[in-house]
Amino acid sequence: YGRTLSHTNCLKNKSSWVNRLSPKMREQFSKSHALLHICFLEHALLNRDTSEFAPFLRVMPSSLGHLPLLTTLNLTELLAGSPLLIDINKHKRDLEERYNQIVWEHAEFGRLVTLEDFMYTYCSVESHSHARHDEDETVPLMVPLVDLVNHRSRKPSLRLGKLGDKGTADEVAVHMNHNA
Repeated sequence: YGRTLSHTNCLKNKSSWVNRLSPKMREQFSKSHALLHICFLEHALLNRDTSEFAPFLRVMPSSLGHLPLLTTLNLTELLAGSPLLIDINKHKRDLEERYNQIVWEHAEFGRLVTLEDFMYTYCSVESHSHARHDEDETVPLMVPLVDLVNHRSRKPSLRLGKLGDKGTADEVAVHMNHNA
């Protein structure tokens, strides 16, 4: 059993940044990992050592500079002529727009979180999150330390699943695949 970080954790806390977003913005962000990103950002940057997820957050990489959205390499030179460069630049602009949208609605957010922090936490979520599929619902989540247990590309030895019949969206069990 492992408690997972999902936007449902933050929705339970009435003072969380996820709850401070307007209903329209929450609805818009719920269609992707964006709410999980805001929840992770709050735990990683604002709550830090007081977060219930502090032990997990301490083992997250301190740099993700190897990722295209965060690299200091000259991507224009490296990817000249590649459609990938266009996609990366569009993705950066979209994230800057999302950040500015939140800051426009909540100036305090801009005083607490820099665009650089916003981009780093976004990349952390995108590179370390999973999804729990339960009937017609998909819940993006971060499972502490799950990255350490399953590095087989063929016949994975573990899978994420429900915690019995009573499992909720923020609880998960890691099950052994006996056929691996």
